[in-house]
Amino acid sequence: MKLEIFEGKTPEEAKTKALEALNVSENEMFCKEEEIKGKLFKATTYKCSAIKISDIAEFLKEKISELINNMGIECQYETNVREEQISIKIYSDKNSILIGKNGQ
Repeated sequence: MKLEIFEGKTPEEAKTKALEALNVSENEMFCKEEEIKGKLFKATTYKCSAIKISDIAEFLKEKISELINNMGIECQYETNVREEQISIKIYSDKNSILIGKNGQ
């Protein structure tokens, strides 16, 4: 998972640089915008910290897989990313160990 930082003279310029560099649309990335106030002779600049949603989904899937494999359980995963929402479904023969008997 790689967080990339882009700077510009306006918030829109910083975000545009992020979109172009990551080669994604606006709804396929998370972006945190910050204003960096200039000092006496420096102008105000804007910073956009951006990451692809697909990279976040892959990172989560790897960590969940590592955790469940360390428990000694074999699972299959299905990852979906829709409208800035990540959903990971886990399929296993040992659901009672993962979620508790009868979902308790």
